Parts: sequence; structure tokens; C-alpha cells
Amino acid sequence: MGGTLVQRPTGYGPRRDYRFWLVAILAAVVVLIQACSDNTGPAGPHFQNGQTVPTVGTADTAAGLVTTVIPDSTTVPTGHETGITVLVTNLNGFPIPGRQVQLVADGGQFQTPALGVTDARGRFVTIFVCLASDDGLTRTIKVFVQGATGTGGAAGGAAGVAAATQPIACGTQPVAQPAA
Repeated sequence: MGGTLVQRPTGYGPRRDYRFWLVAILAAVVVLIQACSDNTGPAGPHFQNGQTVPTVGTADTAAGLVTTVIPDSTTVPTGHETGITVLVTNLNGFPIPGRQVQLVADGGQFQTPALGVTDARGRFVTIFVCLASDDGLTRTIKVFVQGATGTGGAAGGAAGVAAATQPIACGTQPVAQPAA
């Protein structure tokens, strides 16, 4: 039973090439899933110093706008400041650059201009300061955006339509004392 040994030509070894491409495609899918679900985009939560910051967002379906107000802090000691970022996106979450934004507060003051235009990332940033006369009060910042119609939950305002509002508590908050 002697058989003849048949030798295959080189290049016809076991097929392993498909495994490489299968692993590469699966790795790319995992990376894309992680990138799309990391919650750092406009729709995800916003963080400041490792803490989640409450944001107020309003969808204006008629105008195709979503306006989100992102304060650095919602509680500001008297005489101190907080950054206020306004993010304007379309209904799909893409930033809208060049949109005029105006902020109006019922107290406190803005250290930097409260009127401007969104940048390439759809953001406008200003600084709000709680004054001594605001101690213990909650001030409301109204955000007006060019083109907002108020449809979809936004409330109307005297200077146009307020796209969103953000409360800021001014003054020191009482510290709970431990029970004796």
C-alpha cells in the first residue's frame, strides 16, 4: 500500500486570511459601537469636575433647533461666577454655527457679552456673576436664539421667543449640621 506523496504547490496552505479580516471587522464594529454610545455628545450628559451637571434643553421642532444650556454650576456663591454654554444643534444633534444667541437674566450680571454668534461647534459661551443683591435668590437666565419659533415646548418672550431657560441659585446654601 505504498502511496505516492503528492505535494501541493506553495501558497495553497490552510486558509487563514479570512480570520484576520473577520477579527478586524469585529474590532471595528466594537470601536464604532463604543464611539457612538459614550454619552459625550450633545444628547449625552454633561460633566464638570467629574460631576453630572443638570442641563436644560428645548427642542423647537418647527425651527429644527435644539437649544441646550450647560452651566458650569447651578449653585453660585455671591460674588462668584459660572460659565454658561449654549449649544445649538439641529434635530439630529449636529451643531449649527453662526446662529445669533442672546442671554437675559432677571438678576446678576454677565461679565462677558451676553449676545453673540455660535462657533463652528454650535456653542456660545459667556460668564454669569451672582451679585450681593442676589444672595439667597434663584435667578433665571433666558436664552434667545435666532430663528426659534417656540413650537415644541419653548415659551415666548418679550424680545422674541426664549429657546430655553436655566435657573441659577445665587448665594451660599445652608450646610446641614450633624445631629448632636
